[in-house]
Parts: sequence; C-alpha cells; structure tokens
Amino acid sequence: MAESLARRLRLVLVTPGDRAPGDTQRLIAECVEGGVTAVWLREPQLEQTARRELYARVLPALREAGVFSLLSHEPALAAELGADAVQLGHASPTLSDARAAFPRGLVGRSAHWPLCEQDRDADLLTLSPFAATPHSHPRALLSVEQIRAALDELAPRPVIALGGQDLNSVSRLPSGVAGMAVKRALGDAPDPRGRAAQLRSLLDAHFDFGGAQEFGT
Repeated sequence: MAESLARRLRLVLVTPGDRAPGDTQRLIAECVEGGVTAVWLREPQLEQTARRELYARVLPALREAGVFSLLSHEPALAAELGADAVQLGHASPTLSDARAAFPRGLVGRSAHWPLCEQDRDADLLTLSPFAATPHSHPRALLSVEQIRAALDELAPRPVIALGGQDLNSVSRLPSGVAGMAVKRALGDAPDPRGRAAQLRSLLDAHFDFGGAQEFGT
C-alpha cells in the first residue's frame, strides 16, 4: 500500500491559490496532460461556494485521468466530492475529527520540524521547507540532519518534499521521500504542460533507476 501510494505522489501540483477558478482549472488540465501524478487543491482565496464549485468540476476529471487528489483542510467536503485525501495543516481539524468526517479517505498532514504526534499518525505527509519560497510564511529551512531524522521517524508513510522544488531539486531528493510537491515551478511556468513533462521525466529516472541517495551526499 505504502509503495503504490508513494508512486501516486511522485509529482504533486499544489494549486497556486492566486487566480480565477477557470485559470486554475486550465492549469490543472495542462499539468495533468504533462504527467503530474497528484493534485493538491488549495484555494483559500475563494469563498466557500466558488471553491466547492471548482473542486466539483475538477475532481471527476482527475479520477478519470487516474490522478490522485488531495483537498486542503475540509474533510467533509473531501468526503462529499470524493477526493482521495484531505491535507491538514495550520488551523485544520484534528486528525481524529478529519477521519470521523472522511472515514473512507486518507488523511495527510503538512509537517515541519520538530514533528508532532499527529504527524506520526497521518497516512501521508508533506515535509517543508526544503528550500526558501517568496510566498511562504517565514520558517527556518530544514537542515540535512532534520530531514534525515524526520524521514526515519515517519517511515514507512509516504513523505513529499515541499518548498522551492523545481527542476534542479530532483537530483537532490533524498532516499526516503516519495516525490515532490510543486507550486510556482508549474503555476508560473510559461508552458505548464511542458514543465510538468520535464519534471515527471526527471523524477521517473531519479526514482526508477536508483537516483535517490542519502541527503547531503
């Protein structure tokens, strides 16, 4: 289960949360065509009705394409619309409340250092920040030692690298991660489909042909 789930989390598009719903839908379609394996729907700038309408349009297309779906913060909405997972973070429901509202789906957590008890109980995790981003809240970058300790502690749960990930990050991904989550490298790309195809090709080579290595080597 963990291995097959990890493959579905190899390249995760994080929706930018800074544009009109139609533009987000087009971005998702282009990135799916390019080869993203999962889409994390994260649109806090939209009011609830508009957000639900966007998710209701996007999720059936993701299912048809065999793309894994994560929906931020709202387990009841994830259950209603049939997402694969709900992703929890700051100000989200607790893990137990999310599982009660979304009993047939997976529950993920956005983890930082130091880890907390809920991180250790989640089904899948993002771990950040691997690198600085101009749009994230100030947070100290993870050190090599912290990344290694977190991956060791969270195994065998799939862990996704998050924060400043791009084409140049692939070769530096450590053993123990399932893949990477990308926002700006796809959302701001002139050709999102082409950039997604590049990232997917590099990630497939990295993971399928023994590219993963100990972090910092």
